[in-house]
Amino acid sequence: MRKKIKSPLLAGMLALLSILPNVSKNELKDVTKPHLGFYECTEAKLGGRDFLSRFEKMDLELREDETFVLHYCEKGGRVRTEKGRYQYDRERGVVTLIGGGIEREFPLQQGILSVTISVGKDTFTLKFQQKA
Repeated sequence: MRKKIKSPLLAGMLALLSILPNVSKNELKDVTKPHLGFYECTEAKLGGRDFLSRFEKMDLELREDETFVLHYCEKGGRVRTEKGRYQYDRERGVVTLIGGGIEREFPLQQGILSVTISVGKDTFTLKFQQKA
């Protein structure tokens, strides 16, 4: 059974997964703002069932101007993009994503952003791995 995603934030998160350019480890921003860059979706589950296989790609970009871009493309579909703002709290190791009337906090630890969102009675879980 195919479920529709109604949350703008969730749609935005799916879109962020499609952009993954390489981030140079020698850049100053990696030292001062290590959270910046591109993240690839490595896991997507809805209610414990694999959801990532439905997508050709899903990437997230955290930009220096505190905006994010989510790129996603369902198999056989066109690339979609969702945008929003974010705040990074280095001491707490969390990223707050703001968009579509939603503001939610998610852990960012060792280059992995873990997103968990309730969708009806199920839980949608996404893991984004920072590209090196």
